[in-house]
Amino acid sequence: MSTASEQERADRILDARYEAADLPDIVNQCANLNLSERDELLTLLRRYETLFDGTLGDWKLKPVSLELREGSVPYSTRPYPIPEKYFKTTHKEVKDSAK
Repeated sequence: MSTASEQERADRILDARYEAADLPDIVNQCANLNLSERDELLTLLRRYETLFDGTLGDWKLKPVSLELREGSVPYSTRPYPIPEKYFKTTHKEVKDSAK
């Protein structure tokens, strides 16, 4: 594959719009499964339905806190630029997450 086609693929993935999945429709598309296997798959997917609701979710763990050693001085450096090929997608994601 060429670099251009790989970039297009990455852009499509990163620009994806998240929508709720139609679980019964997805299961019905599994032509390789028999009826009982489809029912079993649908039951499993419904058990974890929140994973397929079209949202990315929230961070539900405790906030992270870092303690500095006694006498240490915080160090600051310049921000690193985003490579040009990722700039548009990154900018879009940052705007979307600020909503």
